[in-house]
Amino acid sequence: MVKTRELSAGTRANVILLRNQGNSYRKIANYLQLNFSTVRYIIKRYEERGTTENKIRKGRSRKLNLRTQRKLKNEVLKNPTISASTLANMVRTSTGVQVSERTIRNSLNSEGLYGRVPRRKQYVSVANRKKCLTRARSICLVQMVGKQSGENPMKI
Repeated sequence: MVKTRELSAGTRANVILLRNQGNSYRKIANYLQLNFSTVRYIIKRYEERGTTENKIRKGRSRKLNLRTQRKLKNEVLKNPTISASTLANMVRTSTGVQVSERTIRNSLNSEGLYGRVPRRKQYVSVANRKKCLTRARSICLVQMVGKQSGENPMKI
């Protein structure tokens, strides 16, 4: 079975302290409410390395934990127009971790949330605006005349 969580340095130090006092694995496990094999593993590792500290891990540690990512996702779902810089400031104030806007965007992208920029509105010149307005007025006029005469103005 895989290890699910990491024990604190204090708990590991207590295991070593109790073992140095002459306690058995089972007694230590019952006293600290740990599994027997966990106690045995901690002591074995201490005897091999001379320390209970964890080895240095490879790779860069994550800036945002899962809880913070969930919080970001919920904020964006509540307010889809919120900016990445606002979210970065929110993370900075709530957790004390300074993250860039790009990190926020990457986190949201991994959740399937993407920022979109609306298409630019097509430019309509002044002359074409006047033509559209005249056409719309003529259509409205034809419909009004048709209603008064009782005929269907759109019928050809």
